[in-house]
Amino acid sequence: MTIHSNPLLSVSNPRPIVRSDYEQLWDMLRASTDGVTIRDVPRTIPSINYGKAKAWLGALNSAGYVSREQISLTRNLPTYRYQLIRDIGQKPPRIDSKGAPKPPSVNEAIWRTIRILRTFNANQIIASGSTPELVLNVASVRQYLRHLHSAGYLQVRQAGQISNWLFISSYIIRDQKRLKYNVAKSL
Repeated sequence: MTIHSNPLLSVSNPRPIVRSDYEQLWDMLRASTDGVTIRDVPRTIPSINYGKAKAWLGALNSAGYVSREQISLTRNLPTYRYQLIRDIGQKPPRIDSKGAPKPPSVNEAIWRTIRILRTFNANQIIASGSTPELVLNVASVRQYLRHLHSAGYLQVRQAGQISNWLFISSYIIRDQKRLKYNVAKSL
């Protein structure tokens, strides 16, 4: 038995890791050696109905993550087995219903930008984190920074003032090590 230094990964942690329905479907595909049928999904994961399973597996098929093979024909309706052919790890792909990749969420774009920039203000996050598919706005950036602050990821430090921006020092915990980042927030 491995003892982890991270208390969230400890065996004695009474709180189970919560995975969404889509993540559970992805885990099911990854664990299966001979593939899954649409009917297998609701039997294994009761919170996913037949229609949702069919839509998700169809989107994964269109995106090229699973292959579809007809295994039987009942009452002129084919039964397909879906086999994972492109495993990208534990996190399932972000795709739409047609299988096209989705751009990252606003919060994900802001988080990645914070980790890259290390020292920033909201305008720098907007300039660095915006893409042609996803344009960040000041209100969403400020709101997300407030949420990170209230969750304990950011620590306010009043060191200086540059055109109505106040520097904030944040700490992102990674591998039980505190990495210091400087952040700026509007007054």
